Amino acid sequence: MSLQMIKPLSVPEIQLLMVRVRNMELFIVPLKGNGNIRYEVNLFLMTSIGPLTSMLILEAQEKPADWVTWAYCFQKIINSNEPHDVCWFTHQLCENSFHNQLFCSALMQSSWMTKQKRIHSEKREILLENAINYISLF
Repeated sequence: MSLQMIKPLSVPEIQLLMVRVRNMELFIVPLKGNGNIRYEVNLFLMTSIGPLTSMLILEAQEKPADWVTWAYCFQKIINSNEPHDVCWFTHQLCENSFHNQLFCSALMQSSWMTKQKRIHSEKREILLENAINYISLF
């Protein structure tokens, strides 16, 4: 499956962006190669500006003991009563954390277009088939 990336938002646009996160899904897919095990962590967000996605690769030594506990960190940004800016989210998720990297990476792109929503759905189905862990927070 090929994906066409849309132009990412610039840093000033991201800083001004106000977003409300409705729910979140994480898909953990193991990657094996050269005797190493790594994990592809895919974040899918449903937000007030549309679906957003990001992906991060974690090395075996960075893998948390429990993915559900690890993912629970996102609970504090979901379903707030009002939209927030990037600074608020960064503060909630700890600036240098993997959680914040995933979230900010998702904000760097926007899936407002209908075509992007279809690609989002297709990618989600593939990840559901391949994931060893699936976590949904809403």
